Amino acid sequence: MPIMDLIRWFTGQDRRWAPSTVRQYRAALTCMIEAAAAARRISAEGQETLIAHLKSGPAPRDRHEEPRRTSAKKRKSVPIKEWGRLIGALINGDERDKLAASFISCNLPLGLRPVEYQDACSDGRTLKVINAKATNGRSFGMTRDIDLAPVTDQNPSFPAFLLRFLQRLREAAAEAGGWARLWSRIAARIARACKRCAIRRVSLYSTRHAALATAKQLLSMEEVAALAGHKTTRTATVHYAKRRSGLSARLRCGAPTPETTSQVKPSRKAERQTNIEYHEAAARTPSSIRAFPA
Repeated sequence: MPIMDLIRWFTGQDRRWAPSTVRQYRAALTCMIEAAAAARRISAEGQETLIAHLKSGPAPRDRHEEPRRTSAKKRKSVPIKEWGRLIGALINGDERDKLAASFISCNLPLGLRPVEYQDACSDGRTLKVINAKATNGRSFGMTRDIDLAPVTDQNPSFPAFLLRFLQRLREAAAEAGGWARLWSRIAARIARACKRCAIRRVSLYSTRHAALATAKQLLSMEEVAALAGHKTTRTATVHYAKRRSGLSARLRCGAPTPETTSQVKPSRKAERQTNIEYHEAAARTPSSIRAFPA
């Protein structure tokens, strides 16, 4: 199908997709147009015309018309005491339970997507992560670097603990017959422990929500986005758990390196008032952080 016909079809699909889906499809089509221009299959004028037409639609589906997404059902706010009870219950279980406990303990200060642990590596000072959603311009690059110093200052044994976890995780994936099966097992172990502790169920992603909520209490908007592996500062004001559910009173989080943070762009969609509220809330965050008990 010619590119123009495809774009005409796409822009005519009003109220068919959610806003995020429209953005993703538009980004993919933009990449297609840019590739065609680079290969000289279309002229510069043709590229401008196609891009302009692409921006004309479609209108996204109204949020009130959308079925509730799976991500919206996942628990985003979990008190620190519940995390402690959950980790304690898992530590007292078998090896798979202990691996689930290690995942929670590592990800509460780091906030990775679970799949990003599969290729993550650390030298004890920095964690290098391959961004899981780097296609179609959704991230600032293929990788991000997280400085472990803030976490290590609070817990000196964390770097060694993280290295052991990464090694054990890869061994467990081989034993399980693949990463998908391993993540399913870890999620199931966490769900069972929640039931034993009479805690409302949390997911693997709940740890990422908690980490980024904590980051919103401690870091700049650019750093929050960089820690998440997101392209713009919209992360700090719109996405993931609210700042108020962060754990900064008891827990520190990793910080993206300056080189990683410098790649984040200001969001055109983050309203000025939202940015003001972010900085006002940051000013109210206590500067002294109490140590998380060992």
